[in-house]
Amino acid sequence: LSIARYSAYFDTKVSSITLLAKIFNKVDVINLLIFLYLEVLG
Repeated sequence: LSIARYSAYFDTKVSSITLLAKIFNKVDVINLLIFLYLEVLG
């Protein structure tokens, strides 16, 4: 029971971290595009 509970908790943690990583990757890409755009204009 405790192993199953720990496993489920771990899966939830990994899912949250993966989701955050995806969101941050999108933010990084957007920031990079904005930076390049401003560099070209500047």
